[in-house]
Amino acid sequence: MGLFDRIRSSILHLIYPKRCAFCSAVVSPKESICPDCVKKLPWVEAPICKTCGRGLPYCRGHQRRFAFARCVAPFYYDGRAKSALLRLKFYGRNEAAVVLGAQMYDTVVREYGSNPADVVCCVPLSESSLLKRGYNQSQLLGEQVAGLLGKPLAANALTKAIDCPPQHSVGMRDRWSNVLGVFGVENREAVLGKTVLLVDDVMTTGATLNECARALKEAGAREVFCVVCTVTRPRTLVKAIKMSYNAKGSAGLVTKGICSSQMEPANAAGGKTIMEIGEGNSSEPLQ
Repeated sequence: MGLFDRIRSSILHLIYPKRCAFCSAVVSPKESICPDCVKKLPWVEAPICKTCGRGLPYCRGHQRRFAFARCVAPFYYDGRAKSALLRLKFYGRNEAAVVLGAQMYDTVVREYGSNPADVVCCVPLSESSLLKRGYNQSQLLGEQVAGLLGKPLAANALTKAIDCPPQHSVGMRDRWSNVLGVFGVENREAVLGKTVLLVDDVMTTGATLNECARALKEAGAREVFCVVCTVTRPRTLVKAIKMSYNAKGSAGLVTKGICSSQMEPANAAGGKTIMEIGEGNSSEPLQ
C-alpha cells in the first residue's frame, strides 16, 4: 500500500471507524474483534466432543447415531456471540456474517484440516421464510466459509420442501419429528460422490443437521461434516452446575467428573464465571 492509500485509509477510519462485530467498540483497521470481546466471548474450548462439538463438560453423550460424521463450532450460544448471531438472523446485520464466518473457518481448519470437503452446502429456509426474511443467514455464513476455504458453495443443493414450524417453537422431544423428511436435494450432481461441509447458524439437538445430512447422503454424498456458528449448552447441566456451586462453592463443584479446577482456564481467559453460564437463554429463539 502506497503512502497516499495509507493516508486515505487513516482518514476514512477517523470518519467511519471500524467497529467490533460483537460490541460495536472502535477497533483498528486490522482488527475485527476488540480485545475485551476476545476475552469475554463464549469460546468452545478443548477438550471437545468429537460428535457434537461441545466442550466435554457440556456433552451429555449421544444415544442417537447422527447421519453426519461430526459437528464443530467456535462459540456457545451465549452472551455476545448470541447477540451478534441474532442481529444477523433477525435484524439484517449481514456484515456480522463476515466475522462470524471467519471464526467458523478457523474452527474448521483447526478441527478438520485445510481441505475438509469437496463442496460446501448450507441448511436451507423454506420459500415462505426466505421471502419473509429476504436472505438465508446460513447461506451468508456458508459464503464466507466457502470463500476462505476456496471451495464451491452449492447454495441451492438442499431444499426445504415442507414449511414446518420453526424448531425453537417446538419442544426438545418433538424437534426430531418436526423436521423428519422436510429436506431434499435438488441438485444431486453437486454432491454425488463428494464430501460435504454443511453450514448452519445454531445447533441444539442436532435434528436439523441430521435430516439435512441424511438427505445429502441419500443423494449420493460420500460423507458430511458440519460447522455451526454456535452450539447450545445443555440447560440441565447448567442448572446442575449453578446448584452445586451455590451449595458447595467452587471448591466443591464436581459434575460428570469435571471438577471446578479443571474449568478454571476458561474463566481465567476472561470467559463467564460458573454463576454466569447460561444466563439469558430462556426466551431467545433456538434452532
